[in-house]
Amino acid sequence: MAPVIETGHYKNVTSFDKMIQKALGMGASYNPAKTTIKIAALQTLLTQAQADYAAVSPATIPYNTAVNQRIIIFQPFKSYATQILAAVKTSSDADAQLVKDLTTINRKIQGARAPKNVADPVDPNALAPDNISASQQSYDMKFDHWSKFTDLIASIPSYLPNEANLKIAAIQAFKTSLQTANANVANTYEAINLARIQRDKTLYKEGSGVYSIQDLVKEYVKGAFGVKSIQYKQMVAIKFTKPKKLFL
Repeated sequence: MAPVIETGHYKNVTSFDKMIQKALGMGASYNPAKTTIKIAALQTLLTQAQADYAAVSPATIPYNTAVNQRIIIFQPFKSYATQILAAVKTSSDADAQLVKDLTTINRKIQGARAPKNVADPVDPNALAPDNISASQQSYDMKFDHWSKFTDLIASIPSYLPNEANLKIAAIQAFKTSLQTANANVANTYEAINLARIQRDKTLYKEGSGVYSIQDLVKEYVKGAFGVKSIQYKQMVAIKFTKPKKLFL
């Protein structure tokens, strides 16, 4: 599946290209005094806009991959905790209070729920959400439960099971894998966020972005050729939109 195109941003970039072509078609008659709307400046801005728009989609794939990997890594989270708790009860002489504390944490582990729509794998090319705070907090809480669970078990000197997957080293390794999975999602999302910020800065920053500059070009053509001129009518026919949600 090909990367998803964010149509609003893409259309603005292609519309800006069309606008420059119209300006070029006017030849020497298109001769603004303002540097930011001269042909050279418009072409430089277009090149930047194309590059910044294109940079968002590749950043999405590592994020979605990290999300899918985290789902897999966290999958045995609940059943593994139950298995370990049973081992504590049968492979150690842990006191009653410690077992009670572990049981309390295990209840929290069993009750931990993934936020809506994050338990299923995602298409690697799908658009990343605008915000991941809810899902990240949920997984951070899961890790916190597991960290406390692991620390308590590590404090039991007599906990010496024979099964490799129930030994302290294996439990701590699972803790590390959970932590790494969470960090990978957060880090790859930050890369998307930075790419979106740069894209929106180039396209929509007040006074210097594509959206502001295209308006100046239209105003210049209106003044230079007249509101009833074919040149102005062709320019205003090129439409641009400004999204309500911006990463600025």
